[in-house]
Amino acid sequence: MAVIKAMGGSSSRGSCNDRLDYITKEEKTEEKLIFTKDCSEDNFKKDFEETKQIWDKTEGRQYFHMVQSFEKEDYITVEKAHEIGKKFIEDNPKMKDYQVVMATHKDKDHIHNHFIINSVGLDTGEKFQMYKDDLKQCKELSNEICREYGFKELDLERTRPLELDKAQERYSLSEKALLEKGINTTNNELRLMLDNAREQSKTYQEFKENLKENGVEILRGEKEGAKSITFEYQEKKFRGNKLDERYSSFDRINETLDQERTLKRLKDLDNSREMEPLSKLEELANSLKEKELEKARQEELEKSRERELERQWQQSRERDDFSR
Repeated sequence: MAVIKAMGGSSSRGSCNDRLDYITKEEKTEEKLIFTKDCSEDNFKKDFEETKQIWDKTEGRQYFHMVQSFEKEDYITVEKAHEIGKKFIEDNPKMKDYQVVMATHKDKDHIHNHFIINSVGLDTGEKFQMYKDDLKQCKELSNEICREYGFKELDLERTRPLELDKAQERYSLSEKALLEKGINTTNNELRLMLDNAREQSKTYQEFKENLKENGVEILRGEKEGAKSITFEYQEKKFRGNKLDERYSSFDRINETLDQERTLKRLKDLDNSREMEPLSKLEELANSLKEKELEKARQEELEKSRERELERQWQQSRERDDFSR
C-alpha cells in the first residue's frame, strides 16, 4: 500500500535547488535510487532553471513536491519501491510535460519516494498546477500500480471512522470563481500545505516545523486564547479563519491535531481488526478490539458534539456582547 501526499512548493529563489539537494543527499539514498525525467542525471538543477529562463517564468513557485510512502507491512525493498516510483512518473499524465527528479529514501521507518516537479512545462511553458481532483487521480494511479505489483491497495472510497469536525474550508466569492475556471489560488495552495503538515504532525511544534520546511511561517497568534492566527506564504499574510476553520486559531489547531491522533489510533485498531485470526484466542482479541473501537468512536463523537455546542455558545455570546 502506497500513500501519496502533495507537499506543495515554494516561490523563494533557490528553494528548488535546496529541495533537490535534500532528496538526493548521499546519506539518504544511493546513486542507483535517483531517477530523472526529461533532464540530465548530472545537471538536473541547471536543466530546471534553463526551462524557467527559456519561458521567462523564473518568478513564482519554483517546484512542486510529492511523496509516495509505503507501509512497513508491505515488506517492500528499496529497489522495488524505486521501480514503482518510476512507473508512477512515466504513466502519470500530470507529469507528462514536466521535468521530474525522483529519489527513493530509506532513512525512516518506511521506504518512500520523493518527486520534485519543475514548475514550468518543458514544451508548453505552462505553470504546474495540482488540484484536489488531480491529487485523487494520482492516488488512483498509485493504487493501480501497487495492484500490478501485488501490493495491498489503499481504499480511497472508505469513509474515515470520524471526521475532523467536517473540514470547514472557507472561500471568498472571487476565489470560488477562479477555482471554477480551473485557476488555482495561493490560498488553495496554502490550504493544501496546512493539511499535509497536519497529517505529518503529532504536536503543534511538529506542525509548525513542517510548515516552515515548505516556506510557510506563523507570524502571530501562537498562544492559548488567541482568537486568530496569521500565516505568511510567498511574502503574503493569511488569516487562518479565512482559509479553514480547523486552522483558525492556536487552540483550534491543537484541537484538530488531537482529533488527528485519535483518527490514527482508530485506524490502527481498524487495521488490526481486518487481520485474519489464526486461532480462537485471536478471534476473541479481535472481538475485544472491535468493541474498544466502537467505544472510542462513540466517545469521540460525543466530544465533537460538545465542542460544537461550546463553539456555538461562544459565538452566540460574542454576538450578544457586540449588539449591546
